[in-house]
Amino acid sequence: WSGEGAAIPVRKATFESQRIEPYKWGSIVTMTKEIMARSTPAIQSIVQAGMVADTATKLDNDYFGVAAAVAGFNPAGIFNGVTGTAASTGGATVGDDMLQDLRNLLDPIYAANMGQSLYIVISNSNALSMSTVLYNGTYLFRDELGRGQLLGVPVVVSTNCPNDEIWALDMAQQAVASGNMEISVSDTATIVEIDDDGVAPFMGQSQPRSPTGSVSDASRDTVNNPNIRSLFKTETVALKLVQYISWANLRTGSVNRITGVSD
Repeated sequence: WSGEGAAIPVRKATFESQRIEPYKWGSIVTMTKEIMARSTPAIQSIVQAGMVADTATKLDNDYFGVAAAVAGFNPAGIFNGVTGTAASTGGATVGDDMLQDLRNLLDPIYAANMGQSLYIVISNSNALSMSTVLYNGTYLFRDELGRGQLLGVPVVVSTNCPNDEIWALDMAQQAVASGNMEISVSDTATIVEIDDDGVAPFMGQSQPRSPTGSVSDASRDTVNNPNIRSLFKTETVALKLVQYISWANLRTGSVNRITGVSD
């Protein structure tokens, strides 16, 4: 406030930079040209759809994960370092416990003056359970969940959210950089059919890995069990999916979780 003729205050804002490191993820699947020619429906479209679905699940698990960042490899999960609050058990009814859980989930974010673009994430099983809870003769959450909300907050229902947790996040405080998902096809490349995941055998070694992850004497026969495949020579096609993506929490306290939830 300032009086008539008085000077209006000049204020200074202080900002901190948040660097988002570039990361890449991808996968490769191979199939023979014989199965491509004979399969109904077309195997390539089935495999491609499976790759997209699988990587979408992986993205959810990593984004909402607790793992720390690995420099040059992957960003930290948004719940890294977030302990959250244990589910309530002391209410007179299940409905009382659910209401207290939602308060404990949202209040810390509101108390930190955040929640501009708030979302709640719950599992399909928990959404079903909450829809059937009676509270003083009324279905407590059925109508709201039917509108895609809980306590007025938009809800995302996902099978990738575990049944024993409920999440909340303020997307206004999340920085996400996502490139397009690129899928390329080749039948002339030469690929090494070993993951460069730090588990022996490594890229460049001659021994392929068995399905159990070990290297047996039989699997050392690189003639019958090659790990270097010429797609051109073996009449094979490879699908490669690659996406450049990264994210970062802009403010501490912009996400919260309730743990130990019983559905």
